[in-house]
Amino acid sequence: FIYIININFVILGDNSKVTFMSDSEYVKVFAGNLIDSENVIQNLEEAGIEPIVKNTSLGINAALATDYQDLREIYVHETEVAQATSIIEGTFPKAN
Repeated sequence: FIYIININFVILGDNSKVTFMSDSEYVKVFAGNLIDSENVIQNLEEAGIEPIVKNTSLGINAALATDYQDLREIYVHETEVAQATSIIEGTFPKAN
């Protein structure tokens, strides 16, 4: 997968290359905690989709919150949104 460095550049997971990314070509398909996002990333990669992962934090002062948690946003190319959405829905089936 690919990590976002800032809004215009990304770095590949193997740290070998920095490349330009046009925001208009990628769509956010998931945001969640580390464990859930790792499950989504694994399932997307198994399906041949290379997600882009943006690490974010809530930015809450530790004195104000006891449960500080980093969040991840997962983006895919606009041509893979339907397939990725289906995979994500399968990763977290709805309870009946």
